[in-house]
Amino acid sequence: MKVKLKDILQALDFVNDETQYYYNMKTEQVVMLIDVMNDEEDTALRDDIDDNYEDYIVLPGKYEINEYAMIETFIDGLNDLDIQDRLYSEIRGKGAFRRFKDSLFDLGLEMNWYKFRDDAYLKIATKWCKKNNIEMI
Repeated sequence: MKVKLKDILQALDFVNDETQYYYNMKTEQVVMLIDVMNDEEDTALRDDIDDNYEDYIVLPGKYEINEYAMIETFIDGLNDLDIQDRLYSEIRGKGAFRRFKDSLFDLGLEMNWYKFRDDAYLKIATKWCKKNNIEMI
């Protein structure tokens, strides 16, 4: 079995509370199931997954990815304690992700964060592929 790395990375980037991604072992494609949708295509996919569950492998979801822990690891890796303190205060409470990203922009660290996050997603994708004996292309 094989999968395009870009498909896995895209799925990891877009996963949220309403979506779940699966790898179809027969077609070697990544598919997205939207929990709140009930259109014909989504219903057909849901039925296929239910009827042929052995043909599908679920990709890591929101909780396996844990972007909040990823943010904390990023902050821990910064050398400037004042910046660490500022970013830690930004990630507390409602609106944490927005405040974090705004502060990254203000501090000129947004590219550092996206590089860190992309590397973390690559590690998650690689680990998932190895666990499921799927070759990344």
